[in-house]
Amino acid sequence: MQSAKKSTRILSALSMAATAALAASAAHAAPTLSLYYGEDTSYANSNNSVLVGTGYNAATTTFNDVGEPSVFTSATAVSVPAGATSPVTITVPIGDYLSLAVDAVVTGNTNTYAGKTLSGHAQPAVMGLSELAMAVSSSDANATFLTPLPSSGDSAGTPDTTVNGVPAYTSTANVNNTLGSTNYGSNDGTSAPAPTWGGVAGGGNVAPNEPGFSGSSNQGGVGFFNGALVGVITGGNTSAAGNSASGVNSIKQFSGASATYAASTNFFDNLVFQALKAGTVTLNTFDITNGTEYWINPTPTSTTPNYAPSSSFDGKVNALPLLVIDIINPIVSTSPILSYGATAPAGYGTQVGTLTVTGHNGSYNVAEVDGLTGQAGYVGFGGFTPVTDQEIFALDVTGASSAQLADIVTDIDAIPGLTASTTAPAGDPFKSFFDVFVDITPGASPGFLGFNLANDANLAGTQVAAVAVVPEPMTLGLLALGGVGLMARRHRRKA
Repeated sequence: MQSAKKSTRILSALSMAATAALAASAAHAAPTLSLYYGEDTSYANSNNSVLVGTGYNAATTTFNDVGEPSVFTSATAVSVPAGATSPVTITVPIGDYLSLAVDAVVTGNTNTYAGKTLSGHAQPAVMGLSELAMAVSSSDANATFLTPLPSSGDSAGTPDTTVNGVPAYTSTANVNNTLGSTNYGSNDGTSAPAPTWGGVAGGGNVAPNEPGFSGSSNQGGVGFFNGALVGVITGGNTSAAGNSASGVNSIKQFSGASATYAASTNFFDNLVFQALKAGTVTLNTFDITNGTEYWINPTPTSTTPNYAPSSSFDGKVNALPLLVIDIINPIVSTSPILSYGATAPAGYGTQVGTLTVTGHNGSYNVAEVDGLTGQAGYVGFGGFTPVTDQEIFALDVTGASSAQLADIVTDIDAIPGLTASTTAPAGDPFKSFFDVFVDITPGASPGFLGFNLANDANLAGTQVAAVAVVPEPMTLGLLALGGVGLMARRHRRKA
């Protein structure tokens, strides 16, 4: 690994050297840098992908088939197609993790001394990167919704280093994919050798990490850079001798004949974030210009044609698309929150009333039980023929946020024969305080409806205050699942 000074130097001193480097590169054909998110599909075989995982534990790391650390109990690769330009949405449940990987390739960097042999080592036809610095900015500047994780060796409240005088923590990102006895270069296995880069990840102010790796509220993430939460990930080689095997190998790293994902090489992987609460966060992964350099041709000597870095890319393609991270509440029901059947349900509290419908087919009255104060209970219902008169139940759920009402709908929709909505049915026969409506496939006989909101941990603090039912007149059709939105409806009915 490179020293922490490397990161500081990249973000400061390189900018002062840019003028000289630009002069050296002026006579050189403009190379192009192409970046890609990792596209390996199996976590068991590679970390070089965008992953959504569970069960993060860096303290007891296991290894995948190629010897890379696998910190997730399980993980699923997310496709971010090479060349994508539109934002890509990734869904991450609260408590789960997002891991990023980026690959890079330099094209058009022709070696003037291609084929020249010094000390038995032939110069390559094309040259690659001498250094690369990348960052991941976040719209969630305080890491309230999505926090980056620090590496397993970090101590809460103790920065690893400073960048431009600001405390910084080392992140989880791995730079250098040469693992054990197996070397992995470009994705097609032919374009470039495996990188032999060290790397440092860190930068900016400490970001909150709750619960994160250690569970400590002051444990840092990867910090701030230019006012946005980012991971500054750097690596590279600042010199290489063209008459040595290792020097020629370094000159070829991250080079390729074509700007394709297949010709690119993994630069970093395992940059891990954790989803903390429901919301939407946008991540922007980009290279830091004054820390990204390619090899150029100085005037060679007869023995050691050292190569020097240049900090200017005149062209750049395949800029990485924005990642829109949709953090959702997972459904954590241990059993259904509703029960519908001919017999009194077990596990749904005690009977809190009976709904007796009066009237006749097409002209029934709403039956209602009010004054309830708990999360669990069940009601009997009757007065109509469920097998021919499809019924609609309505629930008044107090203490529920819009997100919790959406959870209730999702939970009920997962129960066979039940369909829920926060939009009232056509004709809306129910009183204004009802906010969840359940359409039930016709049953064989009158029976019981049970409710137990405690079966979903996301519904803490909610209660059922009233239950009502009415057979659905055939002229009303099925529940109107579209139409007026939840908040507009609640405003109209409860104003």
